[in-house]
Amino acid sequence: PGRPPSPRTQKPLFSTSFPEVPTNLRDMLAYAKLGTWEKKFCSLLRFRMMFGHCHCPFDAKEQWIGSLHSWSAQQRKAWKDGTGVLALFPSTSKRLTAAGFSWDPWGENWEGHYQSLLLFRMRYGHASPLSLRERSRERKALAMFLRRMRLLRRRGQLSEDKTDKLAGLGVSWVAATTRVSWEDEDKRFRRAQKRAREDDEGTGQVDAL
Repeated sequence: PGRPPSPRTQKPLFSTSFPEVPTNLRDMLAYAKLGTWEKKFCSLLRFRMMFGHCHCPFDAKEQWIGSLHSWSAQQRKAWKDGTGVLALFPSTSKRLTAAGFSWDPWGENWEGHYQSLLLFRMRYGHASPLSLRERSRERKALAMFLRRMRLLRRRGQLSEDKTDKLAGLGVSWVAATTRVSWEDEDKRFRRAQKRAREDDEGTGQVDAL
């Protein structure tokens, strides 16, 4: 009879730099949370397969997507602070990056948010999305963008160029606390349109002379 097959060499589940049996309470807790992390990561992959990206909205109707938004924010904070599962298992952050996870969504798409705010400014004559009583998903996203920019400015982390561009749109560095009715917004918009037409007509008359 032939020799029995040799046992297959199995790849270790965790990095050899991390002890197989954690020796302190903090590592034990992170080790236990790895299973929860894997479940959330699978949900993130499911979201990517459905929508083609990993930018989970904060106001999604589906609870599991809203939960992913909070989890994503936790991963960014843990990555920045060097704590939790991402610190103990470096492969987790690499897997997130490979899946298309953004570690700085505001910074990577800053220009896109700025252009959206510019269009809002042209439409309503101001740069305070949450001053309107009717709050759409787009306005909430703009409000979150401005909230982040105000925070970065207070910390001294917003570049001078970006600060000037936002100030050029009339962005207030103090969040708006009053809301404007749709009727008032419509009147404001019509007045802005009228001024624009008058400016155009005045320019045309000057050119004719």
